[in-house]
Amino acid sequence: MTLLTQFTNDIKSSPLIFFFGINVFILTVMGTSINNAASTVFTVLVLTSLFYTKEWIKGWHELSQTEKIFVICFILYMLSGVLAFYNESDIGKYIRVFDRYFRFFLILPFYLLLVKRKISLLHYIYAGAITSGPFIFIIALNSYIKHPYLPAHGHYHHIMFGELAMLNIGVMLVLLLTHDLKRIFKIIILISMLCALIAAILSQTRGVWLMLPVYLIIAVIYAIKEEKIGLNGIAVFLAIFAAISILTPIGSLITKRVDSAVSNVDQYYTNNIYETSNGQRLALWDIALNVWQKHPLLGTGPGDLQHDVIALQNKGQYVKMPPSNSAYNIFIQALVGAGLIGFLIFVFAVVIMPLRVIFSKITIDEESRLFGFIVICAFSVFGLTESWTLRSPPVSVYLVYVTVMLGHFHSVVHKNTA
Repeated sequence: MTLLTQFTNDIKSSPLIFFFGINVFILTVMGTSINNAASTVFTVLVLTSLFYTKEWIKGWHELSQTEKIFVICFILYMLSGVLAFYNESDIGKYIRVFDRYFRFFLILPFYLLLVKRKISLLHYIYAGAITSGPFIFIIALNSYIKHPYLPAHGHYHHIMFGELAMLNIGVMLVLLLTHDLKRIFKIIILISMLCALIAAILSQTRGVWLMLPVYLIIAVIYAIKEEKIGLNGIAVFLAIFAAISILTPIGSLITKRVDSAVSNVDQYYTNNIYETSNGQRLALWDIALNVWQKHPLLGTGPGDLQHDVIALQNKGQYVKMPPSNSAYNIFIQALVGAGLIGFLIFVFAVVIMPLRVIFSKITIDEESRLFGFIVICAFSVFGLTESWTLRSPPVSVYLVYVTVMLGHFHSVVHKNTA
């Protein structure tokens, strides 16, 4: 069944599914490129779900024990943000940051509604990912032409822009590896993946280089074991990308970024030079871990790291570094902001329990497992160099992708049973 056929069936059978789907499609395409796109979609999904309160309880009863623990972890993560207020000194910043914690609670009505109604919106994410390739490529190219020496970006920070591009490449990879598609559709998807990859590279996002080997390994494994995509196809894609790198400014950009990263790390550990982009990250990791040791259980507060940096600058340390509330790592961010309690809850809520749900269901098809693994893996890898949990657009994207993925499981089981 083609994506267009599925959309047509949704319009005829359930306007609610189509309404949800269009919003998910918009988020997938524009989530980190257009102002307020992700937050608007998130709000629409949550508010619409509030009209179906009776479905929540029924949806809860249909969850497995593992899924119930997953839901509880989301609630506990929100509560860990409440507990972290204990050591907070900047109330205004805390309220803004706590919004990111609260979203984990707000998304649950939408998730329970998907479960109860056996709604699958995965095909809308697929369609959005394919559409997003050319869309973000145009935005990235326009940004690069205007400012060739700066990272390409949309409305938001270039890191968020590049990470969504890389995430959607993974989504399209799932579609290629798990579906028997006509050659024309494969070509369209490969072109979109190439567009997204170029946009991601122009964004100069570190997570791009960390996830690229993961995608290549997955593609090679499937090429060998599942024979879903041939090694020749992978070779052609890489050859085209290599040609673009050689014949365009992308090649020199890649070389420059790699050399810069190596030099920055060496300068920090050799001469304690922290004024560079990578040096600032390494310095903030050290600062955050030292601050956490003073507040091991509940942390310094989600909005307080910046004030701790300023306090050190008043003592003559790190005076040339702009103070930041971001630790540039989601795991260190959780540790310093909410302490050991918040860190453990965060790891279970964001990484362990979603993966546990994925691999605990023996009835789930390979497509669902691979999609879930790539989404969780991508956000975990992105979080090694960027605190996306402090930014509402990537938080909204993560929550929608994860809940759509877990809701899709119930739709698959329902169809298999029927």
